[in-house]
Amino acid sequence: MLGRRSDERFRFAAPAAGAVDVFYDVIVKWSADNEWIAFSREPAFAGETLVLDVDDGEQRSRFTVHVIESSPVIVDGDMRHRLRLRGAASPPAFFEQQVRRG
Repeated sequence: MLGRRSDERFRFAAPAAGAVDVFYDVIVKWSADNEWIAFSREPAFAGETLVLDVDDGEQRSRFTVHVIESSPVIVDGDMRHRLRLRGAASPPAFFEQQVRRG
């Protein structure tokens, strides 16, 4: 019978690798021309590309951003990560050695 769990439904023509990270409870502030500062519980890596969903209560927007730098900070006694982000329309600027995730 077709459609059973043991049946092959699809397959990749070539091996694929990837990762999905979801950053919850992130505070984002507009910093400068096409740059944001975000405070997150999770770190990010310089050169990483993220999708930033912004909901200001009236309108939802989605931006593709690059991580320029990430550094640990203490906010109200809790450790957070300060992420400096730049819009994808601008080329990414790297201030640290690029690190691959995977």
